[in-house]
Amino acid sequence: MAWRAPADPRRVFLLLSCAGSLTASSPVLGSGVAVDQAPPPPPPRAEDGVVLLAYERPTPDIDVGTAVFVQMSDGPVRCSVEAKVDGHGDLQWVSATSCPRSITESAEAAVRGWRFHPPVLEDKAVDAIYEVELEYVAASVRAPVVERPDWMLIRVPPIAEPRWPVDPGESRAVRRYLDETGSQEIACTVRFRIGDRDLPEDFVVHDCPGPLADQVRRMGRRWGFDVDGGQAGDGTVYTYSAIFRQGR
Repeated sequence: MAWRAPADPRRVFLLLSCAGSLTASSPVLGSGVAVDQAPPPPPPRAEDGVVLLAYERPTPDIDVGTAVFVQMSDGPVRCSVEAKVDGHGDLQWVSATSCPRSITESAEAAVRGWRFHPPVLEDKAVDAIYEVELEYVAASVRAPVVERPDWMLIRVPPIAEPRWPVDPGESRAVRRYLDETGSQEIACTVRFRIGDRDLPEDFVVHDCPGPLADQVRRMGRRWGFDVDGGQAGDGTVYTYSAIFRQGR
């Protein structure tokens, strides 16, 4: 059968152009994705050697929904958050990666309010991923905590504010116990209610050596507590949790 030219000569040009584009296309990956269309490598993280620190980490405001969820939970509520920070230290995005849905918005809003130094990898500024775990606790006694760049404690009201002039961990009784036992650090957790006279009642030792728990009890009974976000005598059980260390 003889070949006949198409009615519209422009079709020949289009067919030839398409064929030429196939031979001149960019190299492709095994998946068939063009190299110039492949997604960029993910930004490095701390485990890749990046130094990325937040120089300003304000404590977030707690909304009612978050407060109720944490108060109704059995123990601390933990939420992992990632944030991309560019080579200028500017925050690009924030995403909660492992977090109860009820506090996701609160957790992401908390990290959005932070300020970062420019990430550095091998003495060069780079874009990088910042990872942090937020730990929410409710009905707690305010006590010193050791801050870490990859962790932050967020206290949800009600909060008991001790009136003692120094924390029990600074007392001679606690230091003497650490010396006598040769301990570098000891964790102490006790729970109690705060009565109408602002003094601890129904004192229960959860995880604390007897002499240290007695010291917390004595100081609490002597100085009392103020309650923020609640009311003394309302039946709330507060948790005092601290780590007593040598050389504090």
